[in-house]
Amino acid sequence: MHPFFRNKQSYLFVFILICLIKYSLTTQINDKSKPSDENKENHPTSSESSISEPVDADTNQVNPSEPKPPQNDDPTKSKHEKVIRYRIEKERKDFEENLSNNLQNILQEIGINVKSQKPTSSNTQDDLSTTENETDIDNENESDNDELPLTPEMQQATTIYHQAMNLINGTVNRQYRIAYKLFKQAAELGHIGAKEELAFGHLMGIYLPMDFKRAQTYFEEGIALGSPQSHYGIYFMNSVGLIPDASISKALIHLTFAAADGYHLAQMALAYRYWRSINVGHSCELALMFYQQVATHVTSKITSSSGQLVQRIRLSDEEEHPTQNNIMIDNNLLQYYQLLADRGDPQAQYGLGQLYYLRDTAFDKALYYFRLAAENGNTNALAYLGKLYSEKNDFIKQNNQTALLFFQRAVEKGNAIGQAGLGLAYYHGAGVEQNFEKAFKLFQLSASQSNSEAQLMLGVMYYNGEGTQRDLKTAIKWFQAASQSGHVLAYYNLAQMHATGTGVLRSCPTAVELFKSVAERGRWSHMFTEALNLFKQGHVEQAFMIYLYLAELGYEVAQSNVAYIIDQMSFDISNIYRTKDQRYKKALIYWHRAAVQGFQYARVKLGDYYYYGHGTEQNYELAASHYKSASDQNQNAQAMFNLAYMHEKGLGLKRDLHLAKRFYDMAIETNIEAYLPVTIVLIKLHIESFFERLFSTSKPSSGKSTEENQSKPVDIDTLWDLYLIAALLGLIGALYTIRRQRAAIRH
Repeated sequence: MHPFFRNKQSYLFVFILICLIKYSLTTQINDKSKPSDENKENHPTSSESSISEPVDADTNQVNPSEPKPPQNDDPTKSKHEKVIRYRIEKERKDFEENLSNNLQNILQEIGINVKSQKPTSSNTQDDLSTTENETDIDNENESDNDELPLTPEMQQATTIYHQAMNLINGTVNRQYRIAYKLFKQAAELGHIGAKEELAFGHLMGIYLPMDFKRAQTYFEEGIALGSPQSHYGIYFMNSVGLIPDASISKALIHLTFAAADGYHLAQMALAYRYWRSINVGHSCELALMFYQQVATHVTSKITSSSGQLVQRIRLSDEEEHPTQNNIMIDNNLLQYYQLLADRGDPQAQYGLGQLYYLRDTAFDKALYYFRLAAENGNTNALAYLGKLYSEKNDFIKQNNQTALLFFQRAVEKGNAIGQAGLGLAYYHGAGVEQNFEKAFKLFQLSASQSNSEAQLMLGVMYYNGEGTQRDLKTAIKWFQAASQSGHVLAYYNLAQMHATGTGVLRSCPTAVELFKSVAERGRWSHMFTEALNLFKQGHVEQAFMIYLYLAELGYEVAQSNVAYIIDQMSFDISNIYRTKDQRYKKALIYWHRAAVQGFQYARVKLGDYYYYGHGTEQNYELAASHYKSASDQNQNAQAMFNLAYMHEKGLGLKRDLHLAKRFYDMAIETNIEAYLPVTIVLIKLHIESFFERLFSTSKPSSGKSTEENQSKPVDIDTLWDLYLIAALLGLIGALYTIRRQRAAIRH
């Protein structure tokens, strides 16, 4: 043996060197395989797995959202591409086998015995794909163990728990108070899922008293059993400061445990922190990984009746421009529509059908109103009846033949929704013989009328080369068109293509933003509607807790609403932010997070906080930079006004009356509502300029420049209101004198 291998340190050095070479070569092989669009075998969450859409073998239902495994044996694929892929895979496997054998021999020589384990580049992604088959968010807290039989007591607790979950997961008439009574019974029998539901109930304080200590106790019991939901609960309480001695370090530990265990809300929160560098180092790839897992879960639950309507209303906008004529959140307007529908108005009937179908997923009520509207000649209602019968739900038995009848009647009248529905039937072979060509033509007709579902399916067909020649650029074009209408699956498919570099240059930031948009359409997003209703009803603390919960997930609207409530409410919120300084500091955090995500009003508020020193040290320069950012990026009139004032007074900016006047004028041009305050300030500005010229004792001959003269103005800012009042009184006196003179002349 060569002398170099005589000591174990040398062996260790060789081992590390070989590992580095292995990593480099494996990366090169994977990079070389990326241009092949057919190489999807080692990417279970790749775009093709979502873009290809199967038919349920048991029900033969039309379901455009259900993922389909890659069709690697499709005879329409290029044989040349298959050979290239096979050689790449074979090369990689041979390399890994040889490397594994070499490593094992070296380690045995060192004296370390290891089991032979073939490294594969797909292990990580195989693990990631398991999240798609997980249960719904409300049931994720369960830890089923088939190997250990349940005791009669635990069986009873489980039965009670499921009864309670059914009461709150129904589409209509959710009975929360009865459900929480059942949760208490199950918790007393030791059911951890019930304890976690009670813990979140005590956190939000809607149906149970707000009690953070009791919630912490329940979560700690869950952590002792390894529950990821309990880990996330403790993370949330530490992160937002709901418990004594809250620690962000502890919060991140619990968050990591919950995310690693597959809890989707934890993955979403951790992805957001990695994406925005919040208490952790920035990592686009880690953010991409976690957001991709959450997005895959969300898309696996989405049908055409879900994920469409999400009400995210900013409280700051609601104060200035209250929402009116919005049936989604206005119960009075809903009752008015019901009255019109009962009187036979087909448009009102169709609107109510859509509401129950998309917002509440109350399919029985949707079916009732769609039938009424269809009988009164509404063609969209005909198409939606086809949708109801083509999809599997708890209220309507799936019947593809009935769905086809409704779709065909709608197509005869040129209805875009009906064309898309019939196209799906031909695409999946649901009730008819599968025919990609007919499906493609129907999707084209529907997409020409801007139907997002047809646009999505055209993207799918161009991507897979079904009914047309494969064209990735055209597929991207149609996915982008569907995404502009808010179609979640279009966002997801675009994200997959950017994440894998399929048809486009790989872009981690773009993929992250798209996956984040999909993740934010999960069923937890409907908490926004509940929070808004609570806020309008005066239950501010409960609304605040829901917004705070959503803000930790990275929702910009929730972050701005949390900051707004803290900023506007003078009382102690939820007994957690007791002093004004604590409230300002917490508001500053959430204004900053919202501003980073592009909300320019939050940028203005950041400027205000730095200007007045709320929750931070007073800093005019930082305030001016935030105002300038809001002015440049969003043409915000308030930011322009503030910049003008700072230029006028020389606060954080060079004193320049000409720039001040320019910004005042820009504020008027941007928002006509600024006319009155700007006019008053301009009058004051002219008065101030007049007094400066009148009382100025500086002369150019003194050797000082004009700029230096302007740097020492006569400060009459503290008296400007008195001068303005005097001027107004003089004007009123003059008008009064003129009126008296005219009255004397008349007499």
